[in-house]
Amino acid sequence: MAELIQEKKITGVIIKILALAILGLLAIYYFGHFLNLFLAFPSEGKTLFFSCLAFAVFLIIFFFETIFISSNLQINLTIFLETLVLLFSLHQFSKPILIGIFLFFLFLIFGNLSVKKEINNTLKINFLKTNRIAFNEAITAFSLLFTIIIGVALFGFFNEGTFDLQKIIKPILLTAEKIMPADFTKNFLQQNLEKQISADSKLEVLPEEEKEKIINETLSQIEKQTGGKLSFSSIILNTKESQSFIQDLNNKILDIPSQIKIYIVIGISLIAFFVLKGIGVLLTWPITLIAFIIYELLFAANFAKITIEQREKEVISL
Repeated sequence: MAELIQEKKITGVIIKILALAILGLLAIYYFGHFLNLFLAFPSEGKTLFFSCLAFAVFLIIFFFETIFISSNLQINLTIFLETLVLLFSLHQFSKPILIGIFLFFLFLIFGNLSVKKEINNTLKINFLKTNRIAFNEAITAFSLLFTIIIGVALFGFFNEGTFDLQKIIKPILLTAEKIMPADFTKNFLQQNLEKQISADSKLEVLPEEEKEKIINETLSQIEKQTGGKLSFSSIILNTKESQSFIQDLNNKILDIPSQIKIYIVIGISLIAFFVLKGIGVLLTWPITLIAFIIYELLFAANFAKITIEQREKEVISL
């Protein structure tokens, strides 16, 4: 009877480990899949959002893998499979990307070991501390990999002469517009025109109706030049003056010597790493709250249990 219970327990544990592993594989796959789509089509900002969402889900799952999967062989095999899935979902197999994937794997392994060490060295499990350790190493792994991808992409653009500054600016502007209020651009231009009229002694004496008419006509002209859309992205990307400026700047970047380009790529990559790391740390607070709720629910549903272990320990004293 005892043997049957033990077999049932082992089977149940294996099913739970497999469930965590499958969820982790799915989350990491969709992270890489949507990130690859965003790199191919930067104007599709929603793919970056879905990639970030998959990243948040993977963070939570990775944390649960580190605290629930006690076998080093099982957790290391799970992380290895997740790393392989990420590699193939990105469809990029260049040498720098492979190095980045390897470092990604090492950081996740180190994160798991750090969590295990924290759990083994404390009398009572501290959720916030173990969660912070797991999240910190996972965020570092993702930030490092994404930085290498950015560096490889920029270096390729520079060397192949296909660098297009407009393709970089466009997704940034479109993302910024989604955050700003709908009438932000119009109000900004209107306030700027009002200041210009007030600064002109000839226009300042005009009646308010005339001033308003001038402002509306100017806004209409800008709207026509930008294809009927009054937004920062349309103004910067569609007006002749801005297009000429962007093209000149683009040509100057392409004319930079190769040796200097390498340092520029390294500099941009380092900035990207610290920015991504900082954003990741800020985003961990709401993700940690979600992880804590799931953590409590899993214990309430008997997915796992906490027991107090009595251990003998040698102590040296004088």
